[in-house]
Amino acid sequence: MQGISANRKKDDFIRSMNYPKFTPSIKSAMASKEKEHNARKVMARWWYDVNVPFNGAKSYYYQPMIDAITSMGPGFKGPSYHDLRGPLLKDVVHDVHEYLFEIKADWKLYGCSIMADGWSIEGMYQL
Repeated sequence: MQGISANRKKDDFIRSMNYPKFTPSIKSAMASKEKEHNARKVMARWWYDVNVPFNGAKSYYYQPMIDAITSMGPGFKGPSYHDLRGPLLKDVVHDVHEYLFEIKADWKLYGCSIMADGWSIEGMYQL
């Protein structure tokens, strides 16, 4: 009996080295893939419902938004209609003004140039 117990311990030891406890099982890996797919589908459904242009996914701010939301954990309540058009809009406008203030301060040191990579009638009207 002692030989069987020693072999079982050796097998358990080898198995634990090859398959540590933090290695997800196939079942849990599939569950997390399904969970990820469902999260993407929920996001897509919202995207289509509010008619956000697809190139919104290329926004510099897209992934940081997702990271910030996921860092809050389950139950995070997004900003309300009032928050988006009121205090949060003021905060973001303030941040942009601060950013522009820093850039304009550099103009005094380095000067300011307007550069373009081409000319068109439409480009002239955008200035």
